[in-house]
Amino acid sequence: MKTVVLGFDGVEPTLLDRLESEGKMPGFEDLRGDGLYSQLDSTVIPISAMAWSSFLTGVNPGKHGVYDFISRSAPDSAEFDLTTSNTRQAPAMWDYLNAVGKRVGVVGMPVTYPVDEFDGFAVSGYPTPHREQSFWPPELEETSPVDPGEMHAKVHFDGTNREDFIEDQFRQFDAIERFHNHALDEKEWDLLVTVFKQTDDIAHVAWDDPELHDIYQEADRVLRETRQRLEAMDEEYLLIILSDHGFGPVDKTLFLNNVLRDLGFLELKSGLGTKMRDTLSKAGLNMLNAYRVASLLGLGERLMSVGFDDESSKAKLLSGLRNALLIGTHDIDTDRSACFSRGNYGQIFVEDDNRTDALVEGLLDYTVDGEYIIANVHRASEHFDGDAIDLAPDLMIETPDYRYLTARGFALATDQVLTDHIIGRDAEHKQKGVFFATGSGIDADAALSEPSLEDVLPTLMYAMSEDIPTCLDGDVLELFEEASEPTFREFDLEFERRGDDITDEEREELRSQLESLGYAN
Repeated sequence: MKTVVLGFDGVEPTLLDRLESEGKMPGFEDLRGDGLYSQLDSTVIPISAMAWSSFLTGVNPGKHGVYDFISRSAPDSAEFDLTTSNTRQAPAMWDYLNAVGKRVGVVGMPVTYPVDEFDGFAVSGYPTPHREQSFWPPELEETSPVDPGEMHAKVHFDGTNREDFIEDQFRQFDAIERFHNHALDEKEWDLLVTVFKQTDDIAHVAWDDPELHDIYQEADRVLRETRQRLEAMDEEYLLIILSDHGFGPVDKTLFLNNVLRDLGFLELKSGLGTKMRDTLSKAGLNMLNAYRVASLLGLGERLMSVGFDDESSKAKLLSGLRNALLIGTHDIDTDRSACFSRGNYGQIFVEDDNRTDALVEGLLDYTVDGEYIIANVHRASEHFDGDAIDLAPDLMIETPDYRYLTARGFALATDQVLTDHIIGRDAEHKQKGVFFATGSGIDADAALSEPSLEDVLPTLMYAMSEDIPTCLDGDVLELFEEASEPTFREFDLEFERRGDDITDEEREELRSQLESLGYAN
């Protein structure tokens, strides 16, 4: 059975529903009539690096070890590094499928740089520098009608270039689509996975605007044309369409480390520099006010990112002044603190396990102007299991309807806890994505109960009449009218990463891409 997965990153179910009701999404509307639809359950915090890695491996983050676009360098460490494909600690879908003689193509999958070497072909997804390690095999560059580099970002959002950024997103979408169609028509594969991240990236800066509606309609067109191509092959096929999480507007910026400090769980360094920056912050000279002033000049995002992607003497000077005058993460004393937060989605790393219960209680009871600001606190131990769990954030908060963003670059940007949202990205991730399935033998009347990303890999292997690896955490989804019981076995895999370490130049380019959407600072 030919099997295709179309991933549209961050598609929001309620927006998709509305655009369908307006007659703008005929392909998705048809799927509801002759296929299967359900909302999809993302990872406990809906961040693409973690979510797509769960899809890719069929296991929970405690086994694959990818929790964010930055990763803890070691258990109990306060140091973080960029996440790459080498961070992943579990086999990917191509490892299992190659083991049973299946050929796999993967295009645009986030956090796959450097790409693995396997029987098939790959073009890495976000974030990716323009290097030869972004595609496999090496001859792909010569045989493809699309330069692999064209499928990656050329314009990084800096708060002043919204129009150019969105235009570049449509350019990337077109390049990925052209390669996707070429792969459908010309290349040999048993499974083809293509991920379009542009639906997510545009949503960050143009929530519910015409540009976002346009990219949704482009996704609908790709869906319709893919179905036409599959039906023209005149053989059995399965087509799955999914988003790794949903999306929605953000109202407030939450300074979570200030909450931890107020509750007595976070301490600042005792040095003169930190004390001076703390005093200046309370007097109004802080990152928040500096950002507001810089934003009036169109330089807000540059203030946040300067020093990460620019090695000029001017950038180094501005970065040094920022760190010398404005309090930030470098002023947190992680040795004396019971915990600290690092991340856009309320990730908390606990240094003193004995105080965890008190910390959770304090967070849930915390109010601003009489309103609770934390709807739930998730413990890693309740959601993850595996050898990589010691790298996970110990706690992850959920704000009311996911409408508060705990932007990592503003860890101590003010002495306030909650302000109007001031980051240049006006929407963020939500927990529920979408899942569609159509093809040969699909039971359109089957009832799906919010499948998870971990369910997709075992379902794909079942559809291709293969045994299910016993190590997978997901379940085989009941998609087909005539279905036999799945069979399971252990897979003895020696999976290997490509292994090439990234250069300093690649590291800075990756950091620049992540920084443009607030993932690396």
